[in-house]
Amino acid sequence: QLEAKAIPGTEGAIEPFFSPDGNWLGFFADGKLKKLSLRGGAPQVICDAQAGGGSWGLDETIVFGDFTTGMWRVPAAGGIPEQLAAPFLLLKEKPEQHLFWPQILPGEEWVLFTSFHLPENAHIEVLSLKSRERRSLIERGTQAKYLPTGHLVYAWSGDLLAAPFNLEKLEVTGSSFPVLEGVKTELSEAHFDISQNGTLVYVPGQVSRHVDELVWVDLKGRVDSLAIPPGNYLMPRLSPDGKQLVVTKFEERANLWICDLERSTWRRLTDGEGDEFWAIWTPDSKRVVFNSNRHGGPSLNLHWKRADGSGPEERLAESEAHQIPQAFLPDGKLVVFQEIRASTGLDIWKMQLEGERTPEPLIVTKSNEFHPIFSPDRHWLAYASDTPGRNEVFVRPYPGPGEIKQISTDGGWQPLWSPDGQKLYYRDLGGSRMMSVSFDTDPELTIGQPELLFEGEYRTPLAFGRGYDIAPDGNRFLMIKLASMPPAPTKFNIIINWFEELKRLIPTWK
Repeated sequence: QLEAKAIPGTEGAIEPFFSPDGNWLGFFADGKLKKLSLRGGAPQVICDAQAGGGSWGLDETIVFGDFTTGMWRVPAAGGIPEQLAAPFLLLKEKPEQHLFWPQILPGEEWVLFTSFHLPENAHIEVLSLKSRERRSLIERGTQAKYLPTGHLVYAWSGDLLAAPFNLEKLEVTGSSFPVLEGVKTELSEAHFDISQNGTLVYVPGQVSRHVDELVWVDLKGRVDSLAIPPGNYLMPRLSPDGKQLVVTKFEERANLWICDLERSTWRRLTDGEGDEFWAIWTPDSKRVVFNSNRHGGPSLNLHWKRADGSGPEERLAESEAHQIPQAFLPDGKLVVFQEIRASTGLDIWKMQLEGERTPEPLIVTKSNEFHPIFSPDRHWLAYASDTPGRNEVFVRPYPGPGEIKQISTDGGWQPLWSPDGQKLYYRDLGGSRMMSVSFDTDPELTIGQPELLFEGEYRTPLAFGRGYDIAPDGNRFLMIKLASMPPAPTKFNIIINWFEELKRLIPTWK
């Protein structure tokens, strides 16, 4: 009988993978990619990362997927990651938001990976490490693994399927057939793995989907449920008057819904003609600004619509880059938003809503800058940036000039001001810790040390937008938590010499 033993130093670890020699274990924990020698010692931080799977190459580099920012390569010894592919391409034919579960293919020139927007449209591709060329291999599938037998094995809807694969031509050379049924699957992640010597391990079970719950969390971390049914929610935003809530719901396409908090009633704001994400309210609570590709192009641009549903959507800006609305000046005359460009990554832009509505760069550098939000007195702009080598929170005078001040000290993003402007909140990179920093400008600027406000398992932050909001009275936060977690696995099935069965079921020809 096999006995499982916990590996010291891997508390909270997910998405583990081995080095080619089997002496090191790579994994994600606390918002970082880490490694640990199986011969002993403490875990070592490689870089900041949100879990998306990893593959350790023979050249001692690691290719990993990041939940929020795409696919990257980093030296296994640590260093500055190099972006291989950016996420958040929303073409109507094949939308994608996440690039997960890479496998460096033999020859070390191509990477096999999964791309998806929703679990229903996950597909499998390869990417060239030299040219960044991408090729689509399988239209419906996830977590593909290339095996020495010349097969691709991948998961779909709780089953494992296999197809013959020509490694030299990077082509699937035959039809896919089921090879194993009943693999436990959550979202797009099936619980299985296959060793290079032919051992298959999997967790038996069915397909389950996570369900989100919107909750109030007070300043001490105490949780109170809303009278809102569980669902699949993204980026909740309270109207400035506190009476309504707008969220993104994932349906066939992503749509915006508004909830009347006094009556607990819902109505859809957008009509499903495009993907709509990342909504914010105008300061008077009368309109909602969001990004959408309803205009027919590949990019998500700024639109707005009256919150009561009357009148059509109106496009506010045109750009080849994705635009993600973030915040308004308190008078409602200027909106700040993020743009995503291949040359500079995430940048902060602004646009006056009176007159020509011409977007202007506000903070554009070779680093990523994101999550901007104005202080209630409009004199300060808080935002996150990876300039120091990891995501940290900063403030700068607005409109400037003036000195930029770093707020967080151990990683942070998604800043949010208290309504009185005397506190600046942010979340740690892992998403479980809410931090608080005092902010006083009278008689001169005084910034306190970060303090832990509370801890809890809430939806992981995203680089595209803030994953929580604060009530107008400043006494509680609106957050997203998992309403139900699938039960932990109680058994693993292990099949030795599974390659022989695979070759019998699906022969390959050289």
